[in-house]
Amino acid sequence: TLLNLAGVEIINVKSHGAVGNGTTDDTTAIQAAIDAACAGSVTGSFDGVTVVAEGITYFPPGNYLHAGLTYKGGPLMGAGPNLTRLSYNGSGASISAIGSTSARKRLNIKDIRLDGTSATGSARGIDIGHCYRSLRALDNVVISNFPGNGIYFVRDSWIMGFHDVFVVFCADVAGAGIGVDTTNADSLLSMEWYNLVLEINGRTGTSTSGGIHLERTDMSLLSQWAFYGGTWEGNLGAAEATFTSLQSLGIYGLYIESALAAAGAVDGLIFDGSTTAVVSGCLNHAVAGHAGTAFKFEDTAVVSLDGPNLHTNWSEHIRVTDSAKVVLLSEGNLD
Repeated sequence: TLLNLAGVEIINVKSHGAVGNGTTDDTTAIQAAIDAACAGSVTGSFDGVTVVAEGITYFPPGNYLHAGLTYKGGPLMGAGPNLTRLSYNGSGASISAIGSTSARKRLNIKDIRLDGTSATGSARGIDIGHCYRSLRALDNVVISNFPGNGIYFVRDSWIMGFHDVFVVFCADVAGAGIGVDTTNADSLLSMEWYNLVLEINGRTGTSTSGGIHLERTDMSLLSQWAFYGGTWEGNLGAAEATFTSLQSLGIYGLYIESALAAAGAVDGLIFDGSTTAVVSGCLNHAVAGHAGTAFKFEDTAVVSLDGPNLHTNWSEHIRVTDSAKVVLLSEGNLD
């Protein structure tokens, strides 16, 4: 059904033939609904180049099997991640949200679960590129069971907000829960994350950190990321998260736990390259017998550490190597 609320078109994917039973291929029907919702898109009305769509694509409760969708600038909205599931059965990106320098996108996906249980290869949850001024880019979204990255930044994007995002059981073949294309992502600036939950992403025996792995050699291209609250727990690989040459990073009130002593992440958080950061009010917990380091500072990283709460189960709380510098503003609780 096509509704019009206050001049905004809301297009139900079922009006274009989507079934949502988890077995019927709904790709064509869903993409037709997205195309219809974005038929009135206007390029340039927002900031000169960003595409602003006039319609919203709505997914009522159901399990929508698909082979890959293209985001075109109009919001995708479900009935909640426990009710609306988009199940991907391909090997690329479940949702490709990549604009261009001449046709940027405002990303807005809300109240949906992206599921990769049936995906193959190193399939990813969502590819993001040339998305700008997207203050609710992902909002109440669960991304689960993708063999590759849950969220992958493949091109430059600026000024984005992510709210209540849960990435779980991703990257057991390649990548991390959240990763970046170090070759093609020209600049990733001003990214804010509120209550980000990362659990059991990544794989053992790799140098990639399972929860987040952000790495750029040019320090001017990866800048102004902030994380407020959230939980990063039980991820695998080198650490819960690694930040390499990320400028003006802020991490506030985060709960970190390496919950899998035998197969879990080797370390808690790694700051290396030329990263500059403030880490404040974070609890870094580990299970008994963990052999890793809670906070590791390497290369020329410069970090202000304020009030850390570090659990006694870590074999080492803080390690500073190379030319890294750490300012301990307040001791917190170093068990």
